Amino acid sequence: MQKNVSYTDVAKQLEKRFATKIDLEKHKTLIGQSMSRLANPYKKQKWSFGKVVGDQFVLNDDILEITQNTEFYQYLKDRIDYGIIEFRRTYHPERFLAKGEKLVLYQNYTRNDLIFLFEAGVKEGSWREGVSRAGNHYFLFVNLNKSEKVEEHLQYKDYFIDQRHFHWQSQNQTSHESSVGQNYIYHKERGIHIHLFVRKFDQMHGMTLPFMYLGEVDYVSSYGDKPMNIKWRLHHPVPEDLYIDLIR
Repeated sequence: MQKNVSYTDVAKQLEKRFATKIDLEKHKTLIGQSMSRLANPYKKQKWSFGKVVGDQFVLNDDILEITQNTEFYQYLKDRIDYGIIEFRRTYHPERFLAKGEKLVLYQNYTRNDLIFLFEAGVKEGSWREGVSRAGNHYFLFVNLNKSEKVEEHLQYKDYFIDQRHFHWQSQNQTSHESSVGQNYIYHKERGIHIHLFVRKFDQMHGMTLPFMYLGEVDYVSSYGDKPMNIKWRLHHPVPEDLYIDLIR
């Protein structure tokens, strides 16, 4: 196993794996983020896979030694192969790598996925609210079926009007005159993108569920303050079978 891996090495492997030409400059920061992830201990672990030195990832000597064990090497290879299969399924490499498209319509994403993809520059797990922002992108996270455990003042009235329109309530401090409210209303003029993510339930069998991406939305109208009640128009109408499932 190779001890030192550069940005160029990663790009070449991606091109080989997915038969897609990679623009290294376009993806350099994401490769760097991936290296940083491997360089930091995961949750309560006290070890990491290595460290980042300049534009290279240097594998930990202990990890390198363990990979000499045939069984462990095969286990590690299988895990990596599985991760690549999931990457192909989730991110559609021909679009993500070649065209730079970060999101796929009707695919599932966690908040941490979006922190990574949009290089939000915040710690994983720090996005917990119904709205988050990275640069000129706003992300609306909607639980269609509110949990009984959610406090009453957080029971936002979010629902489909039809397959093309969605009624959404802003956070309680947002008014039409606020900077955020103005960004919602004039998002197109200001070059701001509003992305809608939904899920039927926040948890199932004790596991936190991801959100489904329904695409970008445009402002139609609104009324009320703190919270604002906004009618959004989806760029892509929700397919009928999916729509029926979501509103049931």
